[in-house]
Amino acid sequence: MACRKWMSYLHFDSPADNLLFSMGSQNGIFACLASLFQEGDKIATTGVTYPGLKIAAKTLGIQIIPLSLKDNAFTRDSLDYVYKNHNIKGFYFIPDFNNPSGEQLSWECRKMIGDFCTEHSLPCIEDCIYSLFQPDPLPPISAFAKDQGIIIASVSKIMSPGLRLAIMRVPKQYASDISTTLYSMQITPPALMMQLFTRLVNSGRFDEIRGLRIRELIRRNQLFDEIFSGIRNNGHENSPIRWLSLPDSLKLSSMEFEDYMLKRDVQIFSAGRFVVGNTPIPRAVRISLISEHNESRYIEGLKILRSALSH
Repeated sequence: MACRKWMSYLHFDSPADNLLFSMGSQNGIFACLASLFQEGDKIATTGVTYPGLKIAAKTLGIQIIPLSLKDNAFTRDSLDYVYKNHNIKGFYFIPDFNNPSGEQLSWECRKMIGDFCTEHSLPCIEDCIYSLFQPDPLPPISAFAKDQGIIIASVSKIMSPGLRLAIMRVPKQYASDISTTLYSMQITPPALMMQLFTRLVNSGRFDEIRGLRIRELIRRNQLFDEIFSGIRNNGHENSPIRWLSLPDSLKLSSMEFEDYMLKRDVQIFSAGRFVVGNTPIPRAVRISLISEHNESRYIEGLKILRSALSH
């Protein structure tokens, strides 16, 4: 019941038989790659993406192909190109607040991807790690590709970092293979974690926690906007990350700037960590708005970063 309710927050109804626990999103991603693809296979994703996907794919010998954009959006031509020219076997997306670039896929784009996956019988791994930071998220891609879409919905990001769980919605055709892979990797998540998750969701306590987290995140985004007024960045009031473009006046690369800030006790991540394939490395850095729990230290870190960009 709790897992089905968790999926309902994403506006997705799933039978209990299609729901699995994993030990966090990274664990779920690795299980999907190991179950659905073979060494040498290719999957497609955004030009900058979650480094954990890159690490898992490299470990398993899977190649990641970047999708091209037109006016900062995917088109049907983008999907057709990688399918015909690279013989891809599937997709990976973060539909809400892509890590690191912060974009959201529109309703139309989600439907286009879902329809494409259905048409070509391609699995689509959908990492909904940040989706529940929105009060009313858009339907997932899987809503338009119920036989192909795999949802990985993190518990730890929105509820508590100590709850290393994710709920996975897996189509019937993939369920047995992914379940077997998860079992071989972890046996099963700790019963205490699953019981705590169930109680928090079924009691309604999670709704209170989520409301608090969303309000806190909106405030942190407001603080960010005040401090970084005039500096180009991708963001949204419900996004836990920002993608900050480095000004031309700064004579450091994004990697050099990451090292420079680390020496000042401020952790940011340079664009090169996220780049896929031959995608040009943007002059940008990713900033987490939720890693530092103390608000005073969060503000202090933003001010140090803002000052560094001015020199």
